[in-house]
Amino acid sequence: IDSIIGFHKFYPEHLLRTLKLSEEVLLFGLNLPDSNNEVATLPTHEPTDFGWGSSVTCTAIQAAIFMGYSQIHLLGVDFNFKWSGENISNKNVLIGKGETNHFRKDYRPIGEKWNVPKMNISGSHYVMLKEFAKSMGIKIINSSRGGELEVFDRTPLEKVLNQT
Repeated sequence: IDSIIGFHKFYPEHLLRTLKLSEEVLLFGLNLPDSNNEVATLPTHEPTDFGWGSSVTCTAIQAAIFMGYSQIHLLGVDFNFKWSGENISNKNVLIGKGETNHFRKDYRPIGEKWNVPKMNISGSHYVMLKEFAKSMGIKIINSSRGGELEVFDRTPLEKVLNQT
């Protein structure tokens, strides 16, 4: 990632342990929960203290709120995870075995280690985000085709794109 140049990168501050700081790097803080009691933390519009929801989408919504958007459309958020339960360590780490939860078949190579998605935490954070945005007059709209994220009102993408 450090070798890719020519555009801004948006990183949580805790990644600075492994990534280099440069003029292209924009940092944000995450209000992480106690590791003994993982729960979603309250969303904010302060990039030094975004709430944690165990999903990059939760952080992206808060970033859009910070940037001043009054309407946020979600695209491609299926909020669905199929997992058969094999290839897991005792620390909730999955080992890639050709999983098919992403839009590209080769998104996770065989043997890659990654964390089990915490759907319950993300789900509760989406509810918090909806209420937080609503309190500021901001609409979050799910324009994904299909999927199981029903917290936000839906508007088909085609309808959104035809509004001018």
